[in-house]
Amino acid sequence: MALGSANGNRAEGATTPLMSWKNNLRALLVDASSTCRIIGKAYLTSYGVETEAVENGEAAFDLIYMGASFNVIIIDMHMREMNGAQCARRLRTMGVQSRLLGMSTSYREHEQHEFLAAGGNGFIQKPLHPSKFVPILQELDNN
Repeated sequence: MALGSANGNRAEGATTPLMSWKNNLRALLVDASSTCRIIGKAYLTSYGVETEAVENGEAAFDLIYMGASFNVIIIDMHMREMNGAQCARRLRTMGVQSRLLGMSTSYREHEQHEFLAAGGNGFIQKPLHPSKFVPILQELDNN
């Protein structure tokens, strides 16, 4: 949602989202690649989703410990410290109920099965693109 000033003009740098939602949707993007974090956050934000982006699972866990909550958490499957399945398993152990999506540049069936078995809800291929995440956001907004 665009920010306004007292005189009704848009705040400097504010933009109107490409989509609006019934609910305030929040996303967490967990990706070791700073480029993927920047692009992913820009995409999600431009579609009206309040987005945090962190470089690893430990940073994600810290946000959860501090009380942050998200509708969806998108997790890179190939992080240095832990893989996507390990991150998903720990998030579920912490009681996180968010939709967990694994994300990778390659389609590896065994990784997808491991991620789903760890508590993940789905898997999408990189690069993050509206054609992949908008339907998921629409579903979350309708629940």
